[in-house]
Order: sequence, then structure tokens, then C-alpha cells
Amino acid sequence: MTTDRHAQREEQPDRVHTNTRGDLREAIVKLLGHAHRHIAVFAPVMDGYCFNTAHVAQTLARFAASHRRNLVRVVVENDRQVLRDNERIIELIRRFSDFIKMRRVGERHIGLTEMFIITDSSGYLHQPDLTKADCLLDFTDRYKSSQLSRKFEQIWDASEAITGVHPLGI
Repeated sequence: MTTDRHAQREEQPDRVHTNTRGDLREAIVKLLGHAHRHIAVFAPVMDGYCFNTAHVAQTLARFAASHRRNLVRVVVENDRQVLRDNERIIELIRRFSDFIKMRRVGERHIGLTEMFIITDSSGYLHQPDLTKADCLLDFTDRYKSSQLSRKFEQIWDASEAITGVHPLGI
């Protein structure tokens, strides 16, 4: 992140605006690192540049192994792309299948063009348009986080299992 945004972040550390892919990748790692019990990810296209990194993999593995009630749920649209471009994430799902779940969006939600991540009940990252790296990361906005959580639950409830992700192919 640039110096100007860095100074702004120090003044208001709970809320960060990004507008480059590098900033987005950094914001994802920061948010995942702040999670205590729950992580929910809706990423129609899971950008390997942002998600298939050693840092994200280490953060998720540490999270999954730190408590038996920790849970990561991921919903994607393009499961073939995820399998092809995110081998670190897929390996984690296979290794921690009780703690990290991935599903494909149901028919009702195909075509959504936003990405969001929610941690616990207050932190979130929201990228309204997948074609732009512009997103907002907030660690304390419970209202927006709960809105995104409700949306995620609707998407999750209508989603389907992805064959080829879990160890038994289910």
C-alpha cells in the first residue's frame, strides 16, 4: 500500500480501502489473520494471485488447526478454475476437510460479480466488482458484516458440493 494510504490506515486502522491487486492480496491476509472462529468466503472467481499464496495457506492452516470449532466455508462459481489455479487452497481443504469446506454456487446465484469475506461477526472485506481491485476492509463494522453474513448464508444454503475437492471426491 502506498505511503498516503499507509498514513490514512494509521489514523483509521479498522477501515482500509484498496485499489490494487497487491493491496487486495494484503488485505485478504490481514483479515484472515484476525479471524478467531469463523471465516466465510464468497468468491465466484478465486483469483490465484490473491488466494493461492503461501501466506494465505499458512494463515488458513494455522486457523484450522488452532481450535476444533473453527470453520472456514468457501463458495465459488467456477470450480474448475479454482481447482486449476488454487492448488494450495485445494490441498488445505483436503487436509483439513472437517474445518475447511468449499462448495459451488447454486443456480440462483450464478453470475454475481462481487467477492466478500466475513470473519467472526464484525470483520469483512468487500469487493463490489471482481474486475476492479477496489475493495473495503473493515475489522469492526458489525452492521455491514451481518448484512454480508446473511447474504453468505443464503448463498451457502443454495450451494452444491464440488466433486474432486474433498478426499473422497464428495
